[in-house]
Amino acid sequence: MKRTISIKSISKQLKKRTILSDFSCEMISGEVYGFQGANGSGKTVLFKMLLGFLKPDHGSIEIDGQELYQDIEFPPDTGFIIEYPGFVKYYTGKENLRLLASVQNKIGESEIIAAMKRVELEPQSKMKVKDYSLGMKQRLGIAQAFMEDPSLIILDEPTNALDKKGIKLLSELIFEWKMAGKCVLLTSHNEKFLQEVCTKLFFLESGKVYLEEEVEE
Repeated sequence: MKRTISIKSISKQLKKRTILSDFSCEMISGEVYGFQGANGSGKTVLFKMLLGFLKPDHGSIEIDGQELYQDIEFPPDTGFIIEYPGFVKYYTGKENLRLLASVQNKIGESEIIAAMKRVELEPQSKMKVKDYSLGMKQRLGIAQAFMEDPSLIILDEPTNALDKKGIKLLSELIFEWKMAGKCVLLTSHNEKFLQEVCTKLFFLESGKVYLEEEVEE
């Protein structure tokens, strides 16, 4: 599924503080877009607006030619992590993914097991999520974001709590998604990681893009 995202002059205030101001950008399938900026620069708020969780005060967001909040409420065929992944702590990892998969009923047990194995979590483990390390929870969050094979993947700080092996695994996944023609959006405070996996970087400051940078392959 070919994806296009067109953000046109959006602005957002929260508690009388300007989070995003006249923000615009265009994104398409087959590319990996990274968003960098200090805490409070608007990265997470932007992702929440792209997912239909927050409405911009001004401007518009078009996903595949349909305007968010007007024609659609949520971008279809999208997987995501926003801030910290939330799970039912007394369920196992597989039970959590099974519960999430039941919302759309697009995948079955085999896809859930494959997603867990891809992030190197044991599908048959009886360990409850409450006993997972932070890194294991993050891996499970990444698994739920891609288990339904979405064409748009939005990950807010996906490297949080991941060790070097986990970051390498995530980098490999992002490369696979790019090769499969998916549109991938990332935020991270890990500049080296973004430089390695992204094809284009947006640098945010005071709610605006102050620099766009194409990243060489």
